[in-house]
Amino acid sequence: VDRRFFVLERFGHAVAPAKSEQLFEGGLRLDGELRAIAVLECSWHNVEAATKGQEAVPRLATLNRFYEVVQDAVDKAQGAVLQAGEGRVLAVWGAPLADEQAVQGALAAAWSLKATLKVWASQQFLRGGSAVQWGLGIASGQATVGLVGPKGRQRYTVLGGPVSEVRGLAQ
Repeated sequence: VDRRFFVLERFGHAVAPAKSEQLFEGGLRLDGELRAIAVLECSWHNVEAATKGQEAVPRLATLNRFYEVVQDAVDKAQGAVLQAGEGRVLAVWGAPLADEQAVQGALAAAWSLKATLKVWASQQFLRGGSAVQWGLGIASGQATVGLVGPKGRQRYTVLGGPVSEVRGLAQ
């Protein structure tokens, strides 16, 4: 498989466009390594209640708008979204590309999200939705990064303390 195609398929959706070209310049290891990372989780706690009663199309549009708001903040802070679903987003700095400013990037995204999500939540409420309850968490430290999963369906992931910690913090 062509490496460029493989890398774009796996990471094109995750990293900020400004960083995507760096993936081809030798900064990406797929076999696994220990990295200093920072992770941010943004959770929409009451997604079910807040979108209850909506038809499928507007309900998914509302959820996708939440994901877009988070992705935009992560992109601007030069992070990568690794997971998005069920009203939560997990973003990482320091992987797939090393970043000495990983913690600062995660903090910048969190500050941006705090302000942006307040506005977004107010707009949702004014449109007749219920109050949006959301949470943010940030953690940093050493983590194992690389591809996991069955051959042909592998996904890039981060494993370790910071990922476990952030899940509890975003509550």
